[in-house]
Amino acid sequence: VRKYVPDPRGGVPFLSSTRIFNAELLSVKHISKSQSTKIPKLLLNVGDILVTRSGNTGEVQFVDSRLLGCAASEHLMRIEPDCKKIEPGYLYAILRTKFGKLLLSSETYASIIRHIEPEHIEGIKIPMFDAKIRTNIDRQIQLAMQLRMKYKTELERAEHLLYEWMNVSIEEILDIVHGDTHNFDKGIVVDSRFFRPSNFLGPTNQIRKILSGCKTMSLEGVVVEGSLKRGPRFKRQTAEIGTRMIGQRHLLWLEPRGQILLEG
Repeated sequence: VRKYVPDPRGGVPFLSSTRIFNAELLSVKHISKSQSTKIPKLLLNVGDILVTRSGNTGEVQFVDSRLLGCAASEHLMRIEPDCKKIEPGYLYAILRTKFGKLLLSSETYASIIRHIEPEHIEGIKIPMFDAKIRTNIDRQIQLAMQLRMKYKTELERAEHLLYEWMNVSIEEILDIVHGDTHNFDKGIVVDSRFFRPSNFLGPTNQIRKILSGCKTMSLEGVVVEGSLKRGPRFKRQTAEIGTRMIGQRHLLWLEPRGQILLEG
């Protein structure tokens, strides 16, 4: 049984089979540190390759430094490349291609919720090109992983600079977001524009208090006039060739895929 904790400072990020593809590890649940210690196999190791084994099967992700210290769902198979036999980045590059995903997905079973198991894919044939080619591909993948880590580092640096100028620490923000302000009785507050849950009022008011000392403008005032709106609704028809449409789930992915829609 997973033991989730509300405050990330007391837990370990727990990644589902969809969260591992997110560009930013925001809004992920955290399991208790004690549980992750008792079940070390939950923790991810840099250089491993993850494969989704249920639902949308055959999707792969490389465990880079961003994911160090994270735990992952049982719905993710772990592949630990033998570096004496194959380069980790090269193996990842092979499995993430369209034909690699096809080979992985072709071994699924069940009709409602599809699954694959380790024994189903262990016989997949991996092309072993010349060592020079494999090394070059591995180098490119490793470079890409370094850029991912730089992306994460620079985002965190920008966030800390923002808090610094607001004269508030990251600890204070975490106390507001994950502290006792969420623990009082939940209800509905009637606003002149909408209904909203009362358990968000405490944190929101504290953030507003912090912002009261800064010069501010409304969101509407800093965007192009008339641009703050939702997308249009229309009937969708998928196709092999057309326009790629990104949904809200794929919007946060490192490599958004979405659906191909028929044009016109």
